[in-house]
Amino acid sequence: MINIILKTIIVYFFVVLTMRLLGKKQAGQLQPHELVITLIIAEIASVPLGDPETPIIYGIAPAVTLMLMYSLINAASMRFSLVRRMFCGQPSILICDGVVMAQELRRLEYSMWNLLEQLRIAGNTDISSIHYAILETNGQLSVLANTGSSDENSRSNDSYITMIINGAIHRAGLCALCLSKNAVFVILRKLGYSKKKKVYLFMLTSDGNYFLQDVYGNVKNGRTHFPSTNE
Repeated sequence: MINIILKTIIVYFFVVLTMRLLGKKQAGQLQPHELVITLIIAEIASVPLGDPETPIIYGIAPAVTLMLMYSLINAASMRFSLVRRMFCGQPSILICDGVVMAQELRRLEYSMWNLLEQLRIAGNTDISSIHYAILETNGQLSVLANTGSSDENSRSNDSYITMIINGAIHRAGLCALCLSKNAVFVILRKLGYSKKKKVYLFMLTSDGNYFLQDVYGNVKNGRTHFPSTNE
């Protein structure tokens, strides 16, 4: 009996520690690989509790291995976009300027019923008023409403769309603003960047406002114009 009690206490504190290492995320905010690791750790750590003869190390050793895998995957995901896409996926635009992206819904096997349910949860059921509805990699739907028109000479509150992260072009951003890679390169050259690898984060709005931070930590923001097809 004492053996079981001691094992329970040890396993409890160990699982709490591993959950702390996963970060301050709610279950609905976990990436797919984080959720899988969480479920497996909870299952493995409980194995010694079911059999008094099973050494507690049989539950702790696999859990430690999984935590090491988690750390390696996170480190690789931050450095390599291919690894991040493999384990976390990419956000998907489901509504753009009041138009439902039916082809994207079919590709994701995401029914219209699910979309409408998430819109109700977000408190916006008027699709025509939605600028973007984006299905995040953790399964949550981000709804960005239209902010209305503003003076042409002032900076608008239009939604910023990601163009480049860590030197890599974000294809969903290109599609959202109907821009080509060449158009983005033209804008970067106007801002003084001849290589996209020097850009840490580049975001644009549909009316030309931009935010750019390079790999050295320098920040630029202002307004630009989208180049024509012959630029």
